[in-house]
Amino acid sequence: MLTISIVVKNYATTTEFIDKLLIEARDLIPSQINSADSLATHALDLSLIEQNDSLIARSYYLLGVTNYYRSNYLRSTNFYTKALTTEYADHNIEFASWCYNNLGINYEIDANYVAATDAYLQSLKLAEILGDSLGKYQTYINLGFLYSRIKDFTVAERYLFEALKYFTRTNDALNQALCYQNIGILYNDKSMEQNALEYYEKAVEMYKQLGDERGVLQNKINEISTLLDIDQLSGLLNALQETMEMAIKTDDQFLQALVHNLYGRYYLKIKKYRAAEQSLHAAEKSFRALGASGKIRYIYLLFIDLYRQTGQESLFHESLEKYDQITHRIFDEETAAKIADYNAIYESEKKAAQILVLDQQLRQRENILTLWVSISLLLLVSVITISVLYLNYRRKQKSLYQRNEEIMAIMDQNDGVGNHETEILQAPNEYHKELKLFKEIKETVITKKLWEDPGLKVSDLSMLLFTNDKYISSAISVGNKSNFNHFINTFRINAAKKLLANEYNDRLTYVQIADKVGFSNEYTFQKKFKELTGLTPHTYKKMGKAR
Repeated sequence: MLTISIVVKNYATTTEFIDKLLIEARDLIPSQINSADSLATHALDLSLIEQNDSLIARSYYLLGVTNYYRSNYLRSTNFYTKALTTEYADHNIEFASWCYNNLGINYEIDANYVAATDAYLQSLKLAEILGDSLGKYQTYINLGFLYSRIKDFTVAERYLFEALKYFTRTNDALNQALCYQNIGILYNDKSMEQNALEYYEKAVEMYKQLGDERGVLQNKINEISTLLDIDQLSGLLNALQETMEMAIKTDDQFLQALVHNLYGRYYLKIKKYRAAEQSLHAAEKSFRALGASGKIRYIYLLFIDLYRQTGQESLFHESLEKYDQITHRIFDEETAAKIADYNAIYESEKKAAQILVLDQQLRQRENILTLWVSISLLLLVSVITISVLYLNYRRKQKSLYQRNEEIMAIMDQNDGVGNHETEILQAPNEYHKELKLFKEIKETVITKKLWEDPGLKVSDLSMLLFTNDKYISSAISVGNKSNFNHFINTFRINAAKKLLANEYNDRLTYVQIADKVGFSNEYTFQKKFKELTGLTPHTYKKMGKAR
């Protein structure tokens, strides 16, 4: 308190001093994020003593921002939520809109897509009240990206193209480039790689015009990754060399590591195994220095594939063991981080409560008992809140597991075929032919277990059913509302869930399970399992054992 008094005396009022602290904190974001966090925390302590609502709200908001940049997303969400409870937020629509938009970003990072959508829509509603077209269409970009992540591509396209139309009309090049980039990601998620490449290239050209080297580089990386996915390798080595030169110029270690990873994938494709190994080791070293555990985990998948192809059995098993270790470590780190955030929220609540108690003791000494009761209740609510948040997190995992069991039970009950006669009779006449063919497709896939073949193609089904690829694709589109790959992967994942649920298969590695159910590699298996079930194979298996 003595230090505060000495500093404050240089200002006309404490309010002036707090305002200055908040401005200094804001100006330090993001370059000196720890200093900014300390200043914002100091400002909040003083604001609580002064009981100045607007300064409390602004302090909460800045602490939301600083904790976001420090990757403390739960704490960040807690501060934004507190800012929205102030009278300042009730009367300042623009401020509330910022809070909701940033809440949406935090929820999206935590994969809480329902809450993220609600927050973005609240931000959008407030932007429309303000007549803030820029804020409105920037929120459209966020919503478009979000809906793309949850595979609602129709809604995602609507938001993104509406935003693109607006920013094109207003000649806002930066947001145009961002629209192009997110539309590219959307089409990549839809497996429409050529469309994705077209929009990545548009984003590259727009970022070049803006002189935004990082924007250019990020979209070049997206382009090369997509080209590798579809095996379009011509001219790719030159593109990789140019991209690495750009990454070195930006002095961004993370982007350089991503390019090393792309080199590794490229050399693996053309079977230059020594060069692939060197590139992957360079990527691993950089990601390890940055603490990017998720990226290191992906690198080990590539090592597993590399040593499988070269027949280096000891290195194959070593990479497999490292992959399993880092997978468990990531899970443990995520759990520990959430618990640390819950504890930090609790300590923050406790500190705020203590400040209020101290202030009340200094201002008045009566009603001490009442104050302590209030504080105890506040602490109790904090503990309950932390418990509820944790239980909700566990409940969400359990709900996903139960939903997957129900889906598996339904598929087993009907042998994955079901009764299509009624459906065919009730369908419009123009779909009868497709639905009849779809029934034959499902029966053939199930009876012959075609999904176990990792190289299964549409043409294989065409030959078996004496028809052509176009009719097969059309029948699947009408009968299953999906494409061929999604249709086949549904059977593969269902088979994988059965293997994971059977305790006699505990010794099977994820690579072996992937191979048994028809995936060509573990990376694709892990990716598709998460997409179709909402859980990783590790989490699914663990929850099955806990039952």
